[in-house]
Amino acid sequence: MNILEHILRDVPDTWTNLSIDKYDNKYYIETLIQDTPEYNNVAQLFPEKCRINYIKRVQNPYQLGLFKIMKEKKNSEGKIINVVEGYHSLSEEDVEIALKYTMDYRRYKSIFRQIFSGDNKQPRFYSDISSALNCFVETQNKVIIICDILSESFTNIITSTQGDYISKYVISFSEE
Repeated sequence: MNILEHILRDVPDTWTNLSIDKYDNKYYIETLIQDTPEYNNVAQLFPEKCRINYIKRVQNPYQLGLFKIMKEKKNSEGKIINVVEGYHSLSEEDVEIALKYTMDYRRYKSIFRQIFSGDNKQPRFYSDISSALNCFVETQNKVIIICDILSESFTNIITSTQGDYISKYVISFSEE
């Protein structure tokens, strides 16, 4: 059994069961159907002023494997690690880049590249949806990627490697 097969034996319950060849682009995205429990669970995080265009689930077994290894490493070092939900804001035009390059904002084409310049190489995550919504300067093409993040704090989310987070959902929306 190869490593990818091993990772695919222990994936989140929400993931669609896929064969290895479906991950030839490293990740798989599935658009969620409105009014399903999973869709409603994500949609309820957004205030009523947001009109959701779509919610997509991200399945990236390569990132999942790295995330699990990093969690095990930090636990073995005696660190108290929490898995917290974080929100990464970006433009629609940068979604594919974000998923392909694990949210390396330096590759983004939109204004978010300038907003985050000067930070370390890690993406900026917000610990609450309100803060993630407040960073948008445009009214259209808004996207938030919801991630699970390994953190020592519930509110001050700082990542040091790509293994510290895993993308879960991509949400496109506009504000009314």
